[in-house]
Amino acid sequence: MKFLGFPETIPDYSTVLNFRERLSQTGKDQEIWDELQRQLDDRCMKVKKGVMQMLPS
Repeated sequence: MKFLGFPETIPDYSTVLNFRERLSQTGKDQEIWDELQRQLDDRCMKVKKGVMQMLPS
């Protein structure tokens, strides 16, 4: 934990779950996903099976 610079206390699963839920309720999750897709498209990249790949030119 210290090597990675984490604080003394790490948020538990409910903190992450609640944050995710708030993103979903406000539609921000879709905005984040759309921006990620836009940036990947700009770089001719895509996510396939958890791996980022360059698309053929």
